[in-house]
Amino acid sequence: MAAFTKGAAAPCRRSPIPAALLSSLLVAALGQTSVPAALRAENAGHELVIPTGTRGLLQAAGISVPVEPDRALLVLVRELHAGRNDPARIQAVLARAAATAGTPERVPGLLPPAAWEAVLGATVAPNDLAAAVLGDRSAAFLYQGLFAVDGETLEFFAGNTALLTAVYRRSAAAFAAYSDGIRVRGGRVEVPGGEPAERAWEIALGAPPADPGRFISSLLESNGGRLAQLFAALGRLDPAHLAFALGPSARDLPALIEATAAFDPHTQLPFMAWSDVDVPLLLEQVSVIPDGTMAPPRGQSFWDAALDGRRSLPGEGSQAVEVTAAWLVRRFGALPSTARRARLDGLLFTQRLAARGGPDAAAEWLETAASFPDCPLLFLTLEQLGASDPADYRAAARAAAAITAGHRQPEASRRLAAFQAGIVLAAQLERAGTLKGPAVLELLRELFAVAPLGRARYAAGMADWIERVLLGRLGNSDSGAEARLLDALAGIATGTGAPAPVVEWEGRPYVVDLAKANRERLEAVREGQGGPTLDEVLAQQRSGGDFEGALSAVLTALVYALVSDPDAPAVPGDGPWLRHDFGLGDDASSRAWRLVERRGSRGGRGSLLGLDRAMARDGLRPTMMGLPSRPPTLSLEATAGLAESVAALDSRRLSDEGRDQVAAALRRGRERLADAARRAGELDAVLASVGVDGIRRRLARRAAGADPSRVFENVSLGEVLEVGQASGPRVAGAVLDAWGVAARPIDGSLGTRMPRRLAWRERSGRPGSGLVAAQVADLHLRVVEWLAERRLPGRLAPSILAQAAWDLAMTAQVSGPDDWLPVVRAAQAVSSQRLEDYVSALTAGGPLKPASEGEEDEQG
Repeated sequence: MAAFTKGAAAPCRRSPIPAALLSSLLVAALGQTSVPAALRAENAGHELVIPTGTRGLLQAAGISVPVEPDRALLVLVRELHAGRNDPARIQAVLARAAATAGTPERVPGLLPPAAWEAVLGATVAPNDLAAAVLGDRSAAFLYQGLFAVDGETLEFFAGNTALLTAVYRRSAAAFAAYSDGIRVRGGRVEVPGGEPAERAWEIALGAPPADPGRFISSLLESNGGRLAQLFAALGRLDPAHLAFALGPSARDLPALIEATAAFDPHTQLPFMAWSDVDVPLLLEQVSVIPDGTMAPPRGQSFWDAALDGRRSLPGEGSQAVEVTAAWLVRRFGALPSTARRARLDGLLFTQRLAARGGPDAAAEWLETAASFPDCPLLFLTLEQLGASDPADYRAAARAAAAITAGHRQPEASRRLAAFQAGIVLAAQLERAGTLKGPAVLELLRELFAVAPLGRARYAAGMADWIERVLLGRLGNSDSGAEARLLDALAGIATGTGAPAPVVEWEGRPYVVDLAKANRERLEAVREGQGGPTLDEVLAQQRSGGDFEGALSAVLTALVYALVSDPDAPAVPGDGPWLRHDFGLGDDASSRAWRLVERRGSRGGRGSLLGLDRAMARDGLRPTMMGLPSRPPTLSLEATAGLAESVAALDSRRLSDEGRDQVAAALRRGRERLADAARRAGELDAVLASVGVDGIRRRLARRAAGADPSRVFENVSLGEVLEVGQASGPRVAGAVLDAWGVAARPIDGSLGTRMPRRLAWRERSGRPGSGLVAAQVADLHLRVVEWLAERRLPGRLAPSILAQAAWDLAMTAQVSGPDDWLPVVRAAQAVSSQRLEDYVSALTAGGPLKPASEGEEDEQG
């Protein structure tokens, strides 16, 4: 094993919270600058020496981004051991590090040196111990797992060399992934569900919780770690979901353990997930009512039919047996892994609809539930519009099937383009505030009636729907068809009667006019697109010409205009809207109703519905000329996740009252954490109460042990918000969710929600899923705080975030695809000056329009 030599010092840390705010909070809360003894003790335990310094070690592994010493080995464990075992590469990294000159640093060692030597089976010099742990795959995984356990549990492991050795030899990977769920209290393992659940686990593992060594060994070694995954998941569930998982008096737990053991044949290693739907996700996301019963529809035969795509139930009384957690896990485990995500989205979608107070009879919802994977974006769009009648969903599904049935691909694509574009344009009228949801649903019902028409009648029917139904609902006007439609799509003259707010910025009054800014953008994009206008195509139809292709093209162009950047290079008559591919030739017939797969300048492949989500990256606004000083490290997938959360925001729901409520909860949360930062035990309890994982709790305790103000470096603003929620008046869920992030990667919906728990550890390792990005709302919450401080309208948030998210994507320095702590810190660290720059940019072609004297008088 290569020994380390002295290395460079670690890079400087940057506080994630503006210094003035931290100073005022901590001076008020702590009343002292010294670190309490209890917190100093957190850093006085066992440590490993990095003779060369962590920076040299990280750089030897190819990691050039800043990483603080306490986190360095965790980052290196992932970098060196996440993939296949490659001893030669690991030794090369350690050799390069050993050749680096630098200043020694100490990092958390977790165990006494003698314990590490017992695990490794060799005597190791103090300066070589870190290299020995890092260079040994099982020891590195053991280190990762130990970092996540709490103090009492770590003390138990440190005093039980036999257990440490067993974990090292037989189950280190499972321990690294799921150790956060293991808690030893008073010499026994704490079991989720308490005493009623203990007997089931004892039978399953062959060891009682009162014998923690045997219990933990068996838990980690059983079924490739799948039972450890379940055990950890149960410990994270809220009371209602835990009651659903266990059943009355833990009656259902043995069956759940058995179903979990058989769920997937693959072993889930740390940092890698084999399926985008696993047991924890199922148990967390299924909707339940407070008594622990699954929310309707809850019959086993209903979901047996729906998950198989069947539209009918077997007979009378078939709903008597209700779904249990074990049945749900077993049923999803029987599905092909590629089908699970769509079926889970369909289940959650059906539960949301049933909760709106629609028909109680399960049969009324069965066709909708069974059809969901065939046209998911169609159903989700109707849900956004407030549709709660299963008849609307049945009509929509049948129209979606009829639009292409019996038609060859080129003609089917033209028909589908016009049909989907009609749906998108109608839905945008509701989003812009031009029409209410019920009025838009009336438009769509008439559109669905056009779908089955034959070729000649279909084209005429679409033209009639546009002129008579769609434009007819927009009122009379001397403007042309396209001008009227663009006004309506932008939200011009919505008739709400609410005056646009006037704000003073940089000494001048401005009107916050989102509609006018959107109208100007749409017009600029349409000019860049070229081609015929809607007026010209409709005139062609009235003259008896063959206009079907032109109608599909112009409607598709209008949909792309809704999501396009007017400043992006364009070649008139040659754009992605002309090359959109619905994927009708694919084996998956539902591709045409799924989110677009981007294909660069060649356009998208998938549905026109949801195009704003698929192309959300294009909606971010660059804030600098050229490239940033350091190359961006955030992946395109992560950037797309941040961008989708901006695109999902509805400015009409971002009220100033809600802004102030959220900001007040954040303030309370900061004050509570600043107070708890003086006491290690209390700090850990507060963080645990809002779901902060064990790794970040340890980091927070160590940071507070050096300087209590640094506790915020390891806590997200979402968690600060939850602490504040427990310390005063709770903000209504709908208000919180309005400021939240895109919910689609989590529950499949098109809404937004404020994550109640930052779950990036269990969401990591799923490339392409976007699950991790959907957990982080820090940038949104930083903007909320600042808007409240400056008394600026909440409706400006999406325009500000479009710039802030671009900056974050360009500048956040992460060590890997799941390294989201630097993203959280960078979002929190956005300065007031930078936010002021974003607002100033909105006065140039954005929603801040110079106010006339008349507008000032009206506001005054």
